[in-house]
Amino acid sequence: WLLRQAMAWWIVDDPPEPADAIVVLAGNEQRAAAAARLWREGYAPVVLISNCGETESDLRQVNVYRDIVRAGG
Repeated sequence: WLLRQAMAWWIVDDPPEPADAIVVLAGNEQRAAAAARLWREGYAPVVLISNCGETESDLRQVNVYRDIVRAGG
């Protein structure tokens, strides 16, 4: 119970606001899809996709995110 209460304190669930850019950080493909949706809704004119990795696998994942964002708008 205590751990759940502490975690609830850290969760931020603010509505989106207009910004200069939308940034997709590593994690999962749902983030790229959410970025495309926010872009279509006009929250920012630019979508940036992070590429912090150095391996071929990291680059493939960035390309997957890019394809998802492009397909979304």
